[in-house]
Amino acid sequence: MGCNGEKGPRTDLRAVRTHRAIQNAYRTLVIRDGLDKVTITALANEADIDRKTFYLHYASLDEVAEERKSAMIERIVNTLVEGKGPDGIDVNLRAVATELADILQEDPEFFRCVLGKISVDSLVEALYDPVRNAIIENSPRAAAADRLGADYLIRFMLSGTIAVALQWFLADPDTPIDEIADHIQAITDRIHLT
Repeated sequence: MGCNGEKGPRTDLRAVRTHRAIQNAYRTLVIRDGLDKVTITALANEADIDRKTFYLHYASLDEVAEERKSAMIERIVNTLVEGKGPDGIDVNLRAVATELADILQEDPEFFRCVLGKISVDSLVEALYDPVRNAIIENSPRAAAADRLGADYLIRFMLSGTIAVALQWFLADPDTPIDEIADHIQAITDRIHLT
């Protein structure tokens, strides 16, 4: 019960454990067998559940992958919103690149398997609406800005930031991401978009 005597939402611990087992099995199979070879049967076997149980939690393998992607997008959007100033969001490419690098470093084996199968464009498309909505919701100036110009600027920033973070992760992870982000920020600070 809550502080006021009302019952709060009940969490079914079995469902939470099964959900976690499915996600862990998905990760294991992607690393071991490759993204294209994951099947619901293999996932159910790895998670030690039956196919019916899988379908109680997810409609498809795409939904399992989408959940992982959504969690990543939410973290990046939260990084933007946390960096908002008095006039709304001040898009800090350094913070976004650093957060993306943190996400990739949390599970490098998994992301090395997955990133070879997806394009920067698909990541930009996945991030575009949530980032744009966060900027508009938290920045009165952005809401009043030229829509076409803002749309292109958001895509430009996302494409560049994602491309740099992926290049760093796949080819140069020994260089501190802060050093790379500082270089990017210095270059973008010199660009005048007027």
